[in-house]
Amino acid sequence: MRIVICWSETTSYMAACWKKLADFNDVELLLIVGEVGSFDANHPFDLTVLSGLNCKIIKKNDLLYNKKCIARLVSDFDPDVISVSGWFSPAFSSLLSNAEFKRCRFMLNFDLPRVEGFRQYLARLKVGRLLAKADLIIVPGERAWQVATRLLKIPEGKVRRGLYGIDFETFRGANEMRMGGGRRWPKKFLFIGRYVPIKGIDFLLRAYEEYRECVSQPWPLVCCGCGPLKKDLVRVPGIEDRGFLQADGLMKVFAETSMLVVPSVFEAWGAVIAEAMAAGMPVACTSTCGALPELVIPYYSGLIVPTEDARALCRAMLWAHHHWEQLPQMGMRAQRIAEAFSAELWAIRWRTYCQELLSNPRKNG
Repeated sequence: MRIVICWSETTSYMAACWKKLADFNDVELLLIVGEVGSFDANHPFDLTVLSGLNCKIIKKNDLLYNKKCIARLVSDFDPDVISVSGWFSPAFSSLLSNAEFKRCRFMLNFDLPRVEGFRQYLARLKVGRLLAKADLIIVPGERAWQVATRLLKIPEGKVRRGLYGIDFETFRGANEMRMGGGRRWPKKFLFIGRYVPIKGIDFLLRAYEEYRECVSQPWPLVCCGCGPLKKDLVRVPGIEDRGFLQADGLMKVFAETSMLVVPSVFEAWGAVIAEAMAAGMPVACTSTCGALPELVIPYYSGLIVPTEDARALCRAMLWAHHHWEQLPQMGMRAQRIAEAFSAELWAIRWRTYCQELLSNPRKNG
């Protein structure tokens, strides 16, 4: 099978998945990926994560609007299956209507969870024809599945779960580092993400300051990321700003911390939740996080708090502080859940979806 994956931007977790897919003997893979910073300068992933892959890095303007450039790259590869990331890029989405690729099968991917308002209802009118042209729709999990089937009215038989995966095998080693040599479970909170309002930085800082006032020996809060709100973090006592870390750096920080805190105001999925759980950590996250239904079970693998509620987030931190001895067991359970999102299983799913497309007759003209 010759597969083209058109993706918005490089990430280390998807690079791990693509490598596993490319490892199959019956798969030839081409990646067409946006340059680092195409959509957010606060995602400075190292392009070396793509080493060994057949990959074309596309400049932002070409990624969005240069239909001829994208079509030429795809045509030269002569694929059987083309995977397109949503409808953000006219250059990508135009492939579905290009007569040159009429024989190809298309997978269209999106991670949009349900939000209130008319915007998503209007989206059905805007992208309805595009959805109809795709042979399969790939979503991360339950929340995007509900949008696809209930709001966008896509037939259930056309929708598959499994858009994202993680480098489970790498991160699972963090738990051994954390507990190896007779070490005790650490006492540190962890935040990983962009330092921007949508990640709930304001609520995180208020919750952490309130937490510090409630205990005599507060745990530090380690923050990893970059963005314009960095200046607000450094003003709060107890916060350690490590900056943006690549995957190898995350391994070390996972090993020295005890619970990931995800205060997001909006989070379409949240791969970092799965990565932290793979590292054997429980997670405290807001109810807006798209990955929540698949990953976070209250007081089993983590804690769930209302969105934009600093006091509730503070209570979650206090619970972790006062139930420290329960965190290792929660982390073990979290790790077992996260294994379902390993890069190996991601590749098996996607290979199977492609085989399914090529073995079944086209149903939608």
